[in-house]
Amino acid sequence: MARLRHLEDKCYLVVEDEFLVAFALSDALVGEGARIVGPVGRLDEAQELLENEGWRINAAILDVNLSGTTCFSLADSLSDHGMPVVFVTGYDSCILPERFHTARCVLKPYDTEKLVTLLPKL
Repeated sequence: MARLRHLEDKCYLVVEDEFLVAFALSDALVGEGARIVGPVGRLDEAQELLENEGWRINAAILDVNLSGTTCFSLADSLSDHGMPVVFVTGYDSCILPERFHTARCVLKPYDTEKLVTLLPKL
């Protein structure tokens, strides 16, 4: 019996500055059938990828703190294009600006499989 791939034909942007975390998440997403844009660890790289992709992604998984820079300007751009965002952070979820109070926020360290199961619900 074939394994059910919950994210078949979906595309996700992964923005994470911790190399091992980024690739573990990317591998899990690909294992569920998703296509990955990235992973990248900087906002300018993410913006460039989105422009090259024509903003055709299903959602983005954004590390809140990217080497001392927050991801909120990118999250604003994604929201402006109607794309859902899942924030991941080692900080308390209350650090999210009020405008993102309804966004999903997953605290690090997280279980990659649990994070992946959130994505079809976005």
